[in-house]
Amino acid sequence: MSDRPFRRPESYEAERVTRDMLPRFLQDRGFEVASNNRERQGQTIVAKSPDGERLAMRVRLCWRRESGSRDSERMRTYSAAQLLANIKNDDWIGSLQAKVDREKSRGVTHLLFVQRDDNDIKYAALIPLSELVPIWTDQRDISKRLIAEGRLGRRKKNHAMNGTSPTLWLQDDRGGKEVANALWNHRGVRNLADLPCQAGPSFLPEEVADPSLCIEGAIRRVAVNAYERAPESRRQCIAAHGTSCGVCGFSFGAVYGEVAEGYIHVHHLRPLSEVGEAHTVDPVAELRPVCPNCHAVLHRRVPAFSVEEVREFLKQQRHA
Repeated sequence: MSDRPFRRPESYEAERVTRDMLPRFLQDRGFEVASNNRERQGQTIVAKSPDGERLAMRVRLCWRRESGSRDSERMRTYSAAQLLANIKNDDWIGSLQAKVDREKSRGVTHLLFVQRDDNDIKYAALIPLSELVPIWTDQRDISKRLIAEGRLGRRKKNHAMNGTSPTLWLQDDRGGKEVANALWNHRGVRNLADLPCQAGPSFLPEEVADPSLCIEGAIRRVAVNAYERAPESRRQCIAAHGTSCGVCGFSFGAVYGEVAEGYIHVHHLRPLSEVGEAHTVDPVAELRPVCPNCHAVLHRRVPAFSVEEVREFLKQQRHA
């Protein structure tokens, strides 16, 4: 990420969260992630798709209008991504094609345009690298026509030509749906967010006793990713840190008596789903005892909040 003065700390944090979510997002949709390379100004993920295709995806994060702007109530219907900071010699097509050639020389096969809403990724537009210029051209031409026909109201600026920056649109409900549809209807473009999540619903680790589970009512089996947890690691964690919650201090034994004495969840400071393979856990350094309530709050975000962050939430509420 560049140190551009118009970006605020909240913007950098939102970017970090979105980029951290992507490997798990892809895995949950049947992709086999081979590598996740984070550079200063970007991210490239190499993965095998569910149908066996090898993809090298260059990630582009989308932006939307600020929440304090005049029409901020519609900010969730507006999503776009800058393709280049500037064009050269007023040559839009040539500048974009040069970008495509550079990415191709680095082994990139696809671009992945991502828009996150809170804890969910709403759009993940997978675009073959070879189709970037045709899609941008279509959006430019459609926007030009809509402006000429007066169908965009007072808007005179072309969607695809943001100053000197070529821009790609995933969504614009201010009259620009046709522009966005030029992307979604283009050959080879897929919204990975529409793929079924093969991991099923999100469960805390202690809620998964078996890789399949029965839901009461109309019984159905739901497959989830259950990462193996060694009982010995749990025992050593509790021996070192005790059975009181490491966030709020709650003790089941103190509140419920002998029937609940010693009960506690164990939280991995680094989720096993991020490791993705067998590894040796340091129970004292990597695990913490936490009550179910605090454990749920820790996992209210992907990646999970830190123990210190959730403690601070409690502190702020107590002082409120």
